[in-house]
Amino acid sequence: MLIIIPKWATNYNEFWNSVIQRNFWFIKLRYAAVVILVLFLLIGQFLLGFKFSSAQIYAISITAICILFYNLELHKVKNIVTCNPDKFNCLHLSLIQMVLDLTALMVLVYYTGIIDSPLYMFFIFHMVIGSMILPGYIMYLSASVVVLVFSILVFMQNFGLVDNNIIVGLFAYPRQHKLMFGLIFITIFAMMLFISILLANTIANKLYIREQELQDSVARLNEAEKSKQKYVLGLVHEIKSPLTAIRSILDLVLNQYLGTVEEDVMNKLDRARIRTNEALTLINNVIRMAKLRLLDIKQIEVFDVLDVMEQVLKSTKELCDSKEVKIELIDNRNDKPFIEFDKLLFHLALSNLVCNAIKYNQIRGKVKIYLKNVENGLLLKVIDNGVGIEQQDIERINKEYIRAKDFNNQNESSGLGLTLVSEIMKQHHSTMEIISPSEIGEPEHPGTEVRLIIHVANGNNGD
Repeated sequence: MLIIIPKWATNYNEFWNSVIQRNFWFIKLRYAAVVILVLFLLIGQFLLGFKFSSAQIYAISITAICILFYNLELHKVKNIVTCNPDKFNCLHLSLIQMVLDLTALMVLVYYTGIIDSPLYMFFIFHMVIGSMILPGYIMYLSASVVVLVFSILVFMQNFGLVDNNIIVGLFAYPRQHKLMFGLIFITIFAMMLFISILLANTIANKLYIREQELQDSVARLNEAEKSKQKYVLGLVHEIKSPLTAIRSILDLVLNQYLGTVEEDVMNKLDRARIRTNEALTLINNVIRMAKLRLLDIKQIEVFDVLDVMEQVLKSTKELCDSKEVKIELIDNRNDKPFIEFDKLLFHLALSNLVCNAIKYNQIRGKVKIYLKNVENGLLLKVIDNGVGIEQQDIERINKEYIRAKDFNNQNESSGLGLTLVSEIMKQHHSTMEIISPSEIGEPEHPGTEVRLIIHVANGNNGD
């Protein structure tokens, strides 16, 4: 098997993907070439006044049919050919395409005047597009063969050894060239071919190498991200331990296991416990997100979203009652498809959204939760008429630790909740979109709308 694969590209997927794409592009371009050849005959004969000989009409027509035929075969074969470097692969298919095209083009050039042919410039075009895929030595060898065959035809034409198939009507007077003109023409033609290959092949190789360097840089960044997440996990675990101890001591005191405590002190300790619980919740979210990114830990289950929804609404009831927020669940699903998701992560994501909708809402505010089947999954919307999120914060929401605008400075948010939800959605091939103001917003309370498109399990429903 002819080895035409650069060493640096053997295991480089982007290189193989680009070869496959360009092969398909050349196949589509070849269909256009067949149409152009037919139009060249028809327009030239009937509109431009060209007088093609019967040999020219026959040769151009047969060549167009041959191009169409082998292009149809290439179109079939392209889906079968693999990217295995040790076997016949898509790069060999590129070489076959180029050989067939150059052969067809040489026939067309011969039957349209050789040195006087308007089609000879397409050799340069083929050298350029071939250099985008094939290695340099293959292209230089191809160019040498083209120049050799073209030179032989020019000299045979000059000495009358072959027919002069010049297109009658293309020139105003008969063209006769001296031998010196042929030599100069061939020299310039060869220079154009080789320079085109040099430039195109150099640029293409540099682009491939740059792409590979970029892929390597991305891989190094991913490794650095993993190292960062490991560091975060270790650091957060160290912080979590003393906080857990503090909460345990506060529980002992508040439950009066250590003796009676005055009411004022109890109130202050109760607030301290609330803050400690918030800190532990935040730390647990950081740990969960770090594990999600670092280990890609998921336990996919198939379940009805309403099962988790009921748990979340039950767990947030106390917070909802404290602000007198009215929650309305609207289920507009035609059927009850199950979703494929890590149930614990989905609970965490939904809990973050509902808690945010309540926490950053006004007193006696509204929260609406919509469920609806859409073409690409399940649409879940959590809508409120609270403080809303400013546009610049929405644009930056995928960055960690964006601080949301709090309501009367009573609540604080690290912004980690929405970041965590976004990360969970990405890990489950789902999407999240944030809109503010919401559809139930008011001038003073614009509100926020979070839309989730969740992947639905195939063949599973709740009927």
